[in-house]
Amino acid sequence: MASVAALWLVGCGGPDLELAAKQSLRWVERVDDAAALTVLFYAGGARGHTGDEMISLAIPTISAALTPGCFPSPKVENTRVTFDFKACQGQDGSHGVRAIEGKVVAVYTINDLTGDTLGLTLSTEGLMLNGSGGDLSLAAGNVFPASTWPSTPENELAFHLVDRSPPASSNENRDALLSFSGDHQVPEGCDAGTRSPPRIGAATGLASVDDGAAWTISASGYARCGERCPEAGTIRAQREIAVEVVLDGSASAKATDLGSGETISVALDCVP
Repeated sequence: MASVAALWLVGCGGPDLELAAKQSLRWVERVDDAAALTVLFYAGGARGHTGDEMISLAIPTISAALTPGCFPSPKVENTRVTFDFKACQGQDGSHGVRAIEGKVVAVYTINDLTGDTLGLTLSTEGLMLNGSGGDLSLAAGNVFPASTWPSTPENELAFHLVDRSPPASSNENRDALLSFSGDHQVPEGCDAGTRSPPRIGAATGLASVDDGAAWTISASGYARCGERCPEAGTIRAQREIAVEVVLDGSASAKATDLGSGETISVALDCVP
């Protein structure tokens, strides 16, 4: 979403509700970005039958989705490929990657003997993604076997994603994506097309909300058209209080303390 970190809150909500709502939205923005980066690399190679073939398909797809000439020829070592992005901007086919800079190492594999499961791992160095810094270590794969794609085309669009370096315990005060399932099917009627980020079916993780342990958090039913306000989505975060944030396509979201019933309105920095 368009910089949910830059938001303000109206109403009489207490600091716990305000802080939890703010950080919950920030967490979903980071998940959104991680999924966008993953699909940029994953979808391009999804028709490959070997790791080498996945790379040969992915490189031109990634190049076409970003500013022409914004990165040198990637370095390929077997099924490992290294990209060095220089102030690249997203174009059609970017799957929600609006801007990227830094090094990304992708490893492509076929994870079973039948060739039905495509694997991708990503690691980054000095990454700036959609205006935010922070390196990522991710692993992705298809949800449905590749052999079902011809008869059920939408199966090709569904994928899963995990953080390869999650916190050792919930007492670590930092954001983490523990699990993700979703798809990169463009929302119906979306004229932004393949600039839209993946849809989050269900994601879980930990969100840094205060100076103590991270909050447990989940998101479901999240969809966004291009850089517009999220069309739908529900986020729940819990520690001392349980908070629910609901998105409905407007420029504001509703945050509710599920214990007390207190509700505040959250104004988002995005265009409906």
